[in-house]
Amino acid sequence: MPPPGCLRRDASALSSGSLALHPARPPATQDFEGGHIKGAFNRTSDEFASDERIDAVVRACAGASRVVFHCLLSQVRGPRAAQRFAARLAARRLTEPPRVQVLRGGFSGFSALHASHPQLFEDFSEAHWRA
Repeated sequence: MPPPGCLRRDASALSSGSLALHPARPPATQDFEGGHIKGAFNRTSDEFASDERIDAVVRACAGASRVVFHCLLSQVRGPRAAQRFAARLAARRLTEPPRVQVLRGGFSGFSALHASHPQLFEDFSEAHWRA
């Protein structure tokens, strides 16, 4: 399986097709409660620490044609989770695995570009992200 690709930060890419969006947050953070991209699952990076835990994420994504990972900047946790997820997909030899991507610029870049579109977010708290 090829390495995960990058998803542009435009909102239309997030609303097209069957998509599962997975933030890879540090364990024990409140970032998800501070706001997230609408429809995103609440995942922490430790959910990608073992094959068994990744397999649970694979099962949760059944039927998705595309799975997108991100973290705050999509520089470490998001890409690492995407790579581990893609490796598990390859090991499972699925007939039609979903396309695995990383959100370029992460949540930070996406929220900066789309701050004026509150319909793209759930529970967004500007004060949380300024702190």
